[in-house]
Amino acid sequence: MSDQSAFLPPEPQNDVEWRADRKNPCVLVLVDAFPVPSQTFILDHVLGLARHGVHVTLIARKVDTAAAERLQLPNDRIQLHEAPRWSLRAFRNLAGVMLANPRCALSLLLLRCAWHAARLMDTPAAAGDWDAVHAHFANNGIVALLACPGWKRRLLVNFHGHDATALPHRYGWWSLRVMLGSGHAIVHSDFMARRIAAHTSMNVHRVTMGVDTGRFCSPMRGREWPRPLRLLFVGRLVPTKGADVALSALALFRERHPEYDARLCLVGDGPQKPVLERLVAELGLEAVVEGPSLLPYGQMPDAMVRADVLLMPSQIGLDKSQEAFGRVAIEAMACGIPVVGCPSGGLADTIGPGGAVATGFDASGLCEALHSALVQATPEAWQRVTTARAAAQSLGRMEADYLGLLAMIEKENRQP
Repeated sequence: MSDQSAFLPPEPQNDVEWRADRKNPCVLVLVDAFPVPSQTFILDHVLGLARHGVHVTLIARKVDTAAAERLQLPNDRIQLHEAPRWSLRAFRNLAGVMLANPRCALSLLLLRCAWHAARLMDTPAAAGDWDAVHAHFANNGIVALLACPGWKRRLLVNFHGHDATALPHRYGWWSLRVMLGSGHAIVHSDFMARRIAAHTSMNVHRVTMGVDTGRFCSPMRGREWPRPLRLLFVGRLVPTKGADVALSALALFRERHPEYDARLCLVGDGPQKPVLERLVAELGLEAVVEGPSLLPYGQMPDAMVRADVLLMPSQIGLDKSQEAFGRVAIEAMACGIPVVGCPSGGLADTIGPGGAVATGFDASGLCEALHSALVQATPEAWQRVTTARAAAQSLGRMEADYLGLLAMIEKENRQP
């Protein structure tokens, strides 16, 4: 969603505490850009640390200043900085990085990371005695080690999907294996854990992908499926999210099961929007499709409460990108509705008993999976299953997982 004013800090979670000996640990967090509407997990991460007394310095290569100001981050706990884009000193730093790491010349990925490392070295806020350095996305883990090899024992690298699917497909796993070595990798699904374990020697840690179950919560659901049946799609309008498959599946479902009078609300924005608008007209669905249109993230719980089923027809991209987890699925489950999706990456694991997964990636398979979910249980029964599944993915559990990793890093660095 593109309305970044909708970023709202979640309610505090008080069920975990920082247990390390150091009273006010300091963590450096590295990201590509901030804030990004599709990456609210980064916001939840830093807010969660701050709530437990951790001082966070967040450095992004690009900062949307206006959107960041609307977040009203607690300045006494979270400091946000943008890495300088161009400077003579950064170019001098680049020369030093290349001399110290000549293998960077062997990989376009490493060459790009070397430049970003030079920019990071030119960021005064990066200097400090950090208890941990947390890099979101693998490329930022490489950047951290090129900028300061001494961070290796304090580095946590959070993989989010693209960096374990499309990135190695384009550049190979060599750069990740060589640079990240046996460091600590954070993942959010079994799919990602398997990929990292199979292709690297990193220590893999599974962390809860937290959802604010105080905001995403379910009303009472009925014993019968309502008419019309309200389907919902939420995501960026790009081919890998499969909004076109959702539309084609809707057309098939209305033809095969007209008794449900199914309707679809498309929420999102992206380059595929004109294509989808034409497809709606071609399929004759103008009267039963709402959108595609933007919706602020703060209004997402209401949209999910109004829906009966969430469709997530995620595809495998031409660049081999796949879903790492699919957080929107858990948000929908927290609102009491089942999720019907395609088996892209970790999405099938995320859906689990909270919905139905198609056997393939086409509209017919999605249509069949949707009908299967409807005949399998009532809305009331689905509500019990999905809310229980979402409860296991609370922000409190996510915070406990991250704080546990910080305590582990501190313990390791006490050892000689």
